[in-house]
Amino acid sequence: MNIGNTINDFILARELMMHDLHSKFSYDDFIELLYKDLEYITSVMMDGVETYIDMSETEISRQIYNNLKMKNYGAELDSDKNGNADISVTSGNYKWISEAKIFGGANKYGFDHINEGFLQLTTRYSKGESQAYHGGLFIYIKPKGKSDTEKSIMDDWKAIIESNKDELNNLEIDGHHQNKRYLTTKHDHQVSGYPYIVKHIPICLLHLPEDKSGLKAKKYMQAREEYKNNS
Repeated sequence: MNIGNTINDFILARELMMHDLHSKFSYDDFIELLYKDLEYITSVMMDGVETYIDMSETEISRQIYNNLKMKNYGAELDSDKNGNADISVTSGNYKWISEAKIFGGANKYGFDHINEGFLQLTTRYSKGESQAYHGGLFIYIKPKGKSDTEKSIMDDWKAIIESNKDELNNLEIDGHHQNKRYLTTKHDHQVSGYPYIVKHIPICLLHLPEDKSGLKAKKYMQAREEYKNNS
């Protein structure tokens, strides 16, 4: 057996499959595969958190986009979807659009910033078509202090969405918890009137090691001081 040819054949087969997903899978299957790959991509990112801490929204989103392209998805960055959607993935008439927002960080972004992303996704970029009723909201959490854990931010964000239920017809929320590190919302899209489903995906970017070498490292000193002052 020629292992090289076998591997090349496998890579080619996956590439052809990914570019032709719409003819081989249902839209729901397309979304399920996409989210499995995104879960893997974000998990790998958590192995190098320090890399992303000082990056902008666009720079972090580019890392996700690059990984989707490497997996042969029809991904686009800042594509024109009634405005500049951060990351979108298409296959034929299948479409998934996402927006990304930072919470915290140097600019101390809050929930208004996240909500702006949710509104951009649900009222500007998406139109709720029959093969485009899923979308994503990436929340890049850059904790300001000890109270800004992934859990606390997502719990607070869930409460804010619930408080806006009068503006989100037939709102349903499946919450963030230990074994499912995202929350899902479903509400009637203002354009189609049919359910639109958003997966809110947190990526928590904190790296302040408390071991001996971490405490001695000068590169963490300023960030650690600011973190403690805000705790």
